[in-house]
Amino acid sequence: MSDGFAGTRRGRRSKPVIALIGQAGSCDFLGWCPPDLSEGAFFEWQTSPDETLRRIEQEWQALGSVSLGDVCWLANTNAGDAWAERADPAARR
Repeated sequence: MSDGFAGTRRGRRSKPVIALIGQAGSCDFLGWCPPDLSEGAFFEWQTSPDETLRRIEQEWQALGSVSLGDVCWLANTNAGDAWAERADPAARR
């Protein structure tokens, strides 16, 4: 079944995305949360990086969704913001 991108199938696209998220998370550059801002704030999942990646993969497969945003949202941590500013000083807010 197509996942909405020509020539791809479900799973083929999610695995490299999950690997990339895992790399950024292991460097403490990203935080993860469920896609729910009902209280107007970003509430990070309190799980280990490995548990979080398993959860993302399982929920993404279960939904059959083409959008990672249906499973979780990502946000830079303070370390991620600092790295971005060093990599591109114009990224400063």
